[in-house]
Amino acid sequence: MPDRRAPWLALTLWFECVILLSALVAVFLPHSMMSAIHAELGLGPLPRDTIVQYLTRSLSLVYAAAGPLAGFLARDVYRYREVIAFQAYVGIVSGLGLLALDLSIGMPAYWTLCEGPSATALALIVLIQVRRLPPTSPASDRPEHDIGQR
Repeated sequence: MPDRRAPWLALTLWFECVILLSALVAVFLPHSMMSAIHAELGLGPLPRDTIVQYLTRSLSLVYAAAGPLAGFLARDVYRYREVIAFQAYVGIVSGLGLLALDLSIGMPAYWTLCEGPSATALALIVLIQVRRLPPTSPASDRPEHDIGQR
């Protein structure tokens, strides 16, 4: 019987890829639209300062740049299992860091309860899924321990 865990992990990684790539939209939004969204979120008008423009757009670009890696790793979850696990650990730490940051700077409760916890939860789901994979790929009878050997 084929293993059904690998396709679910791949699907989760593709979901992560799409979510991260969606941040690319914000890189190209006009300031007026970003400011309207900022105000709609209850955060007031978005300052026009150069550093604010740079940080909002570059952060979105960094998120979007991470997306293709998740999609690439989804192509062969057995081969890249250790990289996937590493990324999951980084995601857990980052999610907890976002939660701490949101709490320390006084972000609205809805933002604080959504951003860090959802990032942490997604990373935990990926970690659980990758750790539940059997030690070998159904397409191969050899262990997939050292991805550098392929």
